[in-house]
Amino acid sequence: MIHILFGTIKRSTAPRQYIHDIDGFFDGYFCEQWMNNEWADRVLELIDKSILIAPKIVESPILGSISHEWISGGAKQLIMMNCEQYIVYDGDNLGDNCWELLLELGQTKDIMMSLSYYPRFSWIPGGKVHILNSDITVTDFKSFNKLHLMTEDRNREFDFYEVHWPFPIDMTKFALEEIDF
Repeated sequence: MIHILFGTIKRSTAPRQYIHDIDGFFDGYFCEQWMNNEWADRVLELIDKSILIAPKIVESPILGSISHEWISGGAKQLIMMNCEQYIVYDGDNLGDNCWELLLELGQTKDIMMSLSYYPRFSWIPGGKVHILNSDITVTDFKSFNKLHLMTEDRNREFDFYEVHWPFPIDMTKFALEEIDF
């Protein structure tokens, strides 16, 4: 299920397990397993209108053959969310075109994220989102929209550790010594 905190995370309190800079984390910690699956193929096709040629090569209709580092931030985050759980993502990295796939992924993965912007998207059948601010689970866009617009927290900056995340954060992920440049 997707677990969303409406608001932002104060960067000075966020551990490395809060993925605010998706480009830096995806590019710096890249694992080929993130791209060696059908999910990555679908994400690239639907979000970037591109084709995965090899784990590090993507064929873009506009740019031609490009490095995996040049795919969109939304595609990077969806691909990473499929493989890396029990960390927290900044949902503001996702464009409106990413939300249907996010709802689909949330049917099989536990995803924790913050969100301050107002996304506009079509809700898919079976999609569920647990709103951490109100401890309410929504199953349709109208309810999601209502809670998002009604919460005063959407513009609030939270200390990372004051949030009651539904799962323990895996503090072993993304240790500095694991960066592969």
